[in-house]
Amino acid sequence: MSRADRLATEITMSASTLATPEPQVSGWRALAARMGRSGWLAVLAILAAVFAVQAPAIARVAARSRLHAPDLALITGAPPAVQVHLTAVLAALGVGAWLLIGRKGRLAHRVLGWSWAVFMIVAAGSSLLIHTSGGFSILHGFSAWTLVAVPLGVYAARRHEVGRHRRYMTGVFLGGLVVAGALAFLPGRLMWAMFFG
Repeated sequence: MSRADRLATEITMSASTLATPEPQVSGWRALAARMGRSGWLAVLAILAAVFAVQAPAIARVAARSRLHAPDLALITGAPPAVQVHLTAVLAALGVGAWLLIGRKGRLAHRVLGWSWAVFMIVAAGSSLLIHTSGGFSILHGFSAWTLVAVPLGVYAARRHEVGRHRRYMTGVFLGGLVVAGALAFLPGRLMWAMFFG
């Protein structure tokens, strides 16, 4: 094959590559692909470890408790920091789920992404004002990580570093909302009392 033929073949292959963009996958499949097996295993391992340690206490309390409609009086009687925290968490959970499932890079994603970042910062900041046993707990560690990771994720998005942005934000969603949210339902915590107390 002559040099001209090779060059023509390379140009044709390059043009065909540019003409067929990579299909954009959205929804839960896209989330699962972004997380990868190791990400999901890490989330499950953290939850399993915490619940394994707490299993005897959970079993004792669960034997005496029954699931019921939420007791909203507990929230209205809670300190303002708890009310602000719960409001920000619920907003971040809804907006974050939409962001993870929806199409990326569009105006709606950017606007809601900024909203989600604000909700997460408010949720993490307000959680640092909540102390049940007088000191800090593992949940405060999630808050500290959130206060670092959200700005880093926003910075990555501003620099168009999509992969790094995706890792930070997905990690914050899973660690700061899903795992921390599950831990908030352990016996003795407000969310447990609200639904099982």
